Amino acid sequence: MNNYDKAFNMIVQNNGLSVVMTIADSSIIRPSLQFDSNSPRYILDNVHIHWGKSNLFGSEHSVDNEFAAAEIHFAHYNQRYGSFSQALTQPDGLVVIAVLMSISSTPNPNLNWLIAAVQLITEYNSAATIASHSDFYLADLLPNDRSSVFRYLGSLTTPPCYESVTWLVFEKPIPINTAQLEQFRLLRQKSINGIPGHPLLGNRRYIQPINGRTVQTSDPSYH
Repeated sequence: MNNYDKAFNMIVQNNGLSVVMTIADSSIIRPSLQFDSNSPRYILDNVHIHWGKSNLFGSEHSVDNEFAAAEIHFAHYNQRYGSFSQALTQPDGLVVIAVLMSISSTPNPNLNWLIAAVQLITEYNSAATIASHSDFYLADLLPNDRSSVFRYLGSLTTPPCYESVTWLVFEKPIPINTAQLEQFRLLRQKSINGIPGHPLLGNRRYIQPINGRTVQTSDPSYH
């Protein structure tokens, strides 16, 4: 993983479906990942978050049948296709890193800048900026222990759910406390016919059947 420890000007938007973070300057070198020297490089397109109405069921993945309170997705596209939209339909088009978020008794200080931005984008289609001179880094949204990761071929979890994703799910979560998580549930969806949008209490997709897929893991205890 490259450039996750660098600071960027980040745009944080409420698109009515989630909180979506993108890098403001499209001309700079973005965070990326590469499985090995012979595999393509995948460029970070966006970071978005899923949560549920309950802290017990907020993630879209489970480990040992245990769900987390929320889940962060780092969506990357294969650079050979030039853009996320062009890579969507390709079998090797996307890599999404999933980071689980578990409830802690104290706030996670690494989330302070993100939570502050979320508080500014309650209304649908509103946006805020996290400046590069802040102490916010995308690496802060990754677990310190990245030694155990699950890998499988699957789909996007939002329509049209193209089967174009290599999923990397870290076993170890990062912390978030209830007060921080509640800020996401205060976001509003798109208004319809002048009626204010409802609160976005949850946006997780329910877990799907494995359908014969092979889930690989770097942790020998799961073999």
